[in-house]
Amino acid sequence: MDEFHYTLQEDPNHDRILLTNSSRPTIEFDVIRDEITRALLFLRGDADVLYDSLSLSKTEWVRRQKTDIRIYASPGSTLSYLGFQSHHPILKNPLVRRAIAQALPIQDWIRYSFFGWVERDTEIHSPPFDPSAANALLDRAGYPLRDGKRFSLRYFTTPVQEGNQTAQLVREALKSVGIEVQLVTLETSLFFEKIRKGDFELFSSRWFRFSKDAPVREILGTGASRNYVHYANTILDERALKNPATSLSDVRDLIEKDLPILPLYTWNHGLVVSARLSVPSDIETKLDETFRFLGSIGIK
Repeated sequence: MDEFHYTLQEDPNHDRILLTNSSRPTIEFDVIRDEITRALLFLRGDADVLYDSLSLSKTEWVRRQKTDIRIYASPGSTLSYLGFQSHHPILKNPLVRRAIAQALPIQDWIRYSFFGWVERDTEIHSPPFDPSAANALLDRAGYPLRDGKRFSLRYFTTPVQEGNQTAQLVREALKSVGIEVQLVTLETSLFFEKIRKGDFELFSSRWFRFSKDAPVREILGTGASRNYVHYANTILDERALKNPATSLSDVRDLIEKDLPILPLYTWNHGLVVSARLSVPSDIETKLDETFRFLGSIGIK
């Protein structure tokens, strides 16, 4: 048996996962569902590694609490995107969707609001930030500015801080082109229940995927369980049927034309380690979704 082969054992009574190997140390994962509790346990010394388990704000907070911890980052593949209700009387107009895209200063958000923890998505060539062009598109779409306002849209979000922050950034940006955004904060399960039913106008979400080559049918295939925008395109479906590995970048032409979603940014991997661990100098090149990098970390 390969000495690096581990057997997975789950303990449903204690939210614990064990990776066992008769010739190597056991790796134990405790499932801590509350983010604040995870951060406090790490600071108390009950954990030595946090990986992709804290929000941006909590990662920065942990950094300030102890000077001897180390934080590493590398590009990831989790995608944040803005979803449009394409059957909505206003949003079904592609000019409106493109105008919204051109009203969002996404690069400024990355630099000033997310402190480099996210990177601009390059799989889709999104319309460039251009408020003047956005205003012109909205005029062409038949929504002139009257008393500083064109129309209102509801934006569903959850209490998760980064999602809520994105919602507020979108609201402020769209206000500048006369679109009023009403933020509706919902508990996570209710949020997903409503968007699955199509009971929304705007929302943002994350696509958690193992790589940028993940099959696009997961979120944009007709009838797919995570196709929250209820997008349907027979050409995309045919391509995915012919090649199940068809990725988002493989259907760039369709997405750039239809804009059922607007990719915002991809999230970097974040590794936080305690002072008692030794970490190789090239650790940032090893961070990915497989957790194989754990094999290169040792105890001093």
